[in-house]
Amino acid sequence: MDQFNHFSLLVYAIYIFLQQNITAKDILQCRKFLLEFVINVPVMYGERYMTSNVHLLLHLADKVEDLGPLWCSSCFYFEDFNGQLRRLFHGTQHIETQIAFAAGVHQSLPKIAQSLKVGSCEQDLFEKMMTKNIQRTSENITEAVSVVGAFSCRPCTEEELGAIQNSVGNVKSVTFFKRLYSRQQIIHSVNYHASSRRNNSVIKLESGSFGQVQNFVKVIPVCACIRCNCRPVFMAFMREMDRADDILMEQQRCSDTNHMVPVRSPNGPLQAVLVQDISDVCICVNIEDNLSFLSAVPNRIEKE
Repeated sequence: MDQFNHFSLLVYAIYIFLQQNITAKDILQCRKFLLEFVINVPVMYGERYMTSNVHLLLHLADKVEDLGPLWCSSCFYFEDFNGQLRRLFHGTQHIETQIAFAAGVHQSLPKIAQSLKVGSCEQDLFEKMMTKNIQRTSENITEAVSVVGAFSCRPCTEEELGAIQNSVGNVKSVTFFKRLYSRQQIIHSVNYHASSRRNNSVIKLESGSFGQVQNFVKVIPVCACIRCNCRPVFMAFMREMDRADDILMEQQRCSDTNHMVPVRSPNGPLQAVLVQDISDVCICVNIEDNLSFLSAVPNRIEKE
């Protein structure tokens, strides 16, 4: 066993334990992987690295059985509260008094708000301060899927029109948009340039295939209705990313169930797929020009 395959045992087990749904078979398999990982730590790295934290991995499967997925007992939520506490004081003197005073003000706000005059500037300011920022959507497609941002109009290219006609036939009109809110995730097309820190354009479909979104469209199909009440069709233009299974090492232990999928660069003809068929946004790690590794996020509870 080399270092890559040894580390893969840990990565795969933690990924499974972070999922929203975990089966008894998953727990049994991960228990074996973690046991093998721990046993081989001193063999591969020396006795000095066999620390108590490494040993605690042996108890992880039991804790998942007792408490549920790892995000159920994650400390990241509490660490996030440290940042909120930091905003409650300014300066280095009498910090505990500042925090107590600020906390008291926060607790009193709902009672104070009752005395504000309806429609006053003070009430408007209070509402803005207390309202959480919610992702604004332009149009709801389903309960879980919505258009984000403005629509734009332009002529379709021949390739785009051909992809639409292959899916829904002839169309009356086509409007474009660049972002989609789908199942608590934001998906960007490659034409959306406002976000440079993340690549949210790589998706996984319900069929299990992967692709990169080139654009989103709202399509009004041609129909035979006298007074047309037909609903529009929302689609994503994508180019498929073929799997590169030959890249995985033959001796990799987790290759049959690995969540990291090697793929080639987007190629082939443009496809138009229903936005409802998108199951996940994928994390994309580019290795070289024609090779990337994809992984769907294990759960939608922890955002980072």
